[in-house]
Amino acid sequence: MSSTVKEMIPCPPIPFHGADCSKIPVGFETFTFGRYRFEFTADQALELPRYKGSVFRGGLGRALREISCSPGRNGPCASCILSKDCAYARVFETPVRPEDKGLIEGMSDAPHPMVLRPPRSSKRMFEKGEPFECEVILIGEALRFLPQVVCAFEDFGKRGVGSRKGSFKVQRVSAPVGGNWEQIYSREEPQLGPIPRVLTGADQAAPTSDGTVNLVEVCFETPLRIKSHGGITDELTFELLLKNVLRRIHILDQLHCRGEINMNHEKLVALAAHVRTVSENLWWVEWSRNSQRKNMIVQMGGLIGRMVFEGDLYEFLTYLELGKALHVGKGTAYGMGWYSLKTLG
Repeated sequence: MSSTVKEMIPCPPIPFHGADCSKIPVGFETFTFGRYRFEFTADQALELPRYKGSVFRGGLGRALREISCSPGRNGPCASCILSKDCAYARVFETPVRPEDKGLIEGMSDAPHPMVLRPPRSSKRMFEKGEPFECEVILIGEALRFLPQVVCAFEDFGKRGVGSRKGSFKVQRVSAPVGGNWEQIYSREEPQLGPIPRVLTGADQAAPTSDGTVNLVEVCFETPLRIKSHGGITDELTFELLLKNVLRRIHILDQLHCRGEINMNHEKLVALAAHVRTVSENLWWVEWSRNSQRKNMIVQMGGLIGRMVFEGDLYEFLTYLELGKALHVGKGTAYGMGWYSLKTLG
């Protein structure tokens, strides 16, 4: 890995084509999620940081709490009788049942049922009228809170963002249909109706016709922050990557979906140990956020770049495909851990 700190440069989209649904893991059809692209325009000049995950996560969270919290109930979500049905509590302060505590052992917080993909450009200045966008992935039970998320983004935009507190407007919200995006909400048509365009883990079936994949490229689009041997690692193997993808899928399924995914975790990780790295071009990108809860600056650096893996990879692809939508590692609510895949042979 190169030790040089570079600016984040988004990789071009490199999707798979031609899914083969013959090897969908058991339970993947009940793992539900939705991808929603929010398109904005600036009402005033905006000045944003190069990595915009913290700004958008913080602004969305504050606005969602304001529209979700009942009057007089501004205390801790865990002690609120309404937290089970509260959009903010479920999405940003995910409660954990006593029987699930063993599931997240060693984790400071339960994984939230939302992934935020902030504006990908490292551009800092946006002029009045200039468009920008971000994407939100809602998982399982959190899908029902899409209307509240839309309203929260509208309120967030009115309040303003960045050092200049420039305001912005939600112009439209879209969801993927095939290879295109279909509008589901706009300023002109502000009605969502039933929860639109729900995807399942089965939609991420291993995309190959002959069941053979020997070479795969993984591109880390946003900083990847994975814990290993008690600290954040700057060394990555296929085994470590897959182990984290499988764990994230399992925990999200248990906490937010129906908990029906059946995977042989130990077997898959053992097989992954035989996959080797044939090419690596990774570098460390550092960014920080201001944690109001801890009253301190928190460093959030991670790895971006590309790796190429070689081995018998077909059995892993459906899990890696779902991991693309869910992200992997720490900081996924800030957009971290987003990767794309490409088969090379």
